[in-house]
Order: sequence, then structure tokens, then C-alpha cells
Amino acid sequence: MYRLSKGFIGNRESKLGFYVYSTTFENVIPLSSGLTEEQLRRSILSAPHLKTTTRTDLALLDAANNLRNNRENDIPMITVVITDAKSDDPTATRKVAESVKLSGIRMYSVGIGITEESAQKELTALAGGPSYNVFNVKTWDKLIDIVTTTSARLCAP
Repeated sequence: MYRLSKGFIGNRESKLGFYVYSTTFENVIPLSSGLTEEQLRRSILSAPHLKTTTRTDLALLDAANNLRNNRENDIPMITVVITDAKSDDPTATRKVAESVKLSGIRMYSVGIGITEESAQKELTALAGGPSYNVFNVKTWDKLIDIVTTTSARLCAP
């Protein structure tokens, strides 16, 4: 995860927030943290793996609130959800994702090992609709392979 996030922190204008979510969620790196690269690395590598079910809707609400509360100037607000697309409540997740998108936050989703059509639909919903904001890799270790593609798309004006 650290190598993936490193592709997004090279620009001084960008800020990185990092959440781990399940039935609850943990704000591992607050958006306004201003951590050094080494502090980011340590925080991400020591993030817990919450091994229960997934309340993606609640995580999206918290991430959106953090983005709005820490907004600066004309810096775009962007949310990237890295997921297996197996949320507890897909209907609530879709509704929240639509609401977040309508509030002006650009949405992207990265699926890990997604094969079922229902999970693909959830990924598209998490991206706020357009399929070009959806990325998919077969396994977690392949996540780093898409960092150049995703960071270029996310950081475009």
C-alpha cells in the first residue's frame, strides 16, 4: 500500500488521507496530517487489517466529510476506494457514492480480485458512474502495477 500511495504524494499541493474500513473504520492518516514521507510509510505499513464485514457506505461518508472539512483553495477533492466490492449494504453504498459525487468529489474505485458482475456494478457505483474511473487488479500484490495509470488519471486537472 505504501508504494501505491507514494505515487500520489509527490505533489506539494496534494494531501493524502488513509482509511481502513470494515464494520467500523479507522482513520489511519488524517487528511490534514502533513506527515513526512517516512511517517506516511510507517503509518500505512502498520495499518490494521480489520477482518470483519464491510460498511463501505460509512467509510465514504467519513472520507467525504473529511475532504469537505479540510478543503483548501481550488484543490480538487478526490476519493479512491480500494476494495473487494463486497460491502454489507450495496444499496446504501451506491446511494452514498452518488451523494458524494453530487457534492463535487471526484470518485475512483480500485477492485481487487473482482470477478462477479454484482461486484463490478458496485465498483462502478463507487466511482460515481463512469467506468473509466474504475480500475481492477487480480491480486493485492498487483496493485502497484497500476500506480502510474491511476496517479496520472487522478492528478489530471
